[in-house]
Amino acid sequence: MSGPRRCRLARGPGPAALPTPESFLPCAVIPTYDNGMAVARVVEAVARHMDHIIVVDDGSAKATRDVVADLQRQGLAIAVYRQRNGGKGAAVKTGLAEARA
Repeated sequence: MSGPRRCRLARGPGPAALPTPESFLPCAVIPTYDNGMAVARVVEAVARHMDHIIVVDDGSAKATRDVVADLQRQGLAIAVYRQRNGGKGAAVKTGLAEARA
């Protein structure tokens, strides 16, 4: 993982599970698979509205990994997780699990 702070999401159902405003840190989860230019546009657009972004690389080729690494070098707070290709749903689950960790 890279980035200055972890995202925090609510755990479980119901109002008792909601985080307090002091502990809540919203983030975006963006799955990607071999679409480097599209993920660059999405991350840049989301970064205008949100400080913490999780990108889950679902087994992409090197070109997509390089694009995400370039975004990190630009100073964007992007946490990047890589996994074997399991599909968009699996990538979103990974991102949400990391956000809750």
